[in-house]
Amino acid sequence: MWGLASPGVANLHPAERPVILVLLLAVAACTGLLCGAVIVRRLQDPHAYLAAATAGSIAGGISGAVYALVMGIAFVGTFGGAPVGWLDALLVVLSYPVFAGLGACIGGLMGACLAVVVAVISSRMTRLHRAG
Repeated sequence: MWGLASPGVANLHPAERPVILVLLLAVAACTGLLCGAVIVRRLQDPHAYLAAATAGSIAGGISGAVYALVMGIAFVGTFGGAPVGWLDALLVVLSYPVFAGLGACIGGLMGACLAVVVAVISSRMTRLHRAG
């Protein structure tokens, strides 16, 4: 997450960079920990891949939505001015849910793929450990 967020905050004010990176890292660590706990708990279940994909997509969606919202708010606050008319204000207000939804979709897809890979590797390691 640090590597993904670092280039994104390169143009922001130097005082905001570490705060934003630490916030994004904390959200990613919490959601990753919860996703990993679900995957480990469900390894004995025959539907472990489905549970892993669901947990991964939820964790990735939360991380992606927070990333998009934080980056959108930071960039609008740094580079944007106050909306002039009601149409500008409406577009600014509507942009935040759109960016959050886009971040959630992209993060959810990446999280689901990564969680299935982790579940497959964990399942293989568990079977090898039992056999040997």
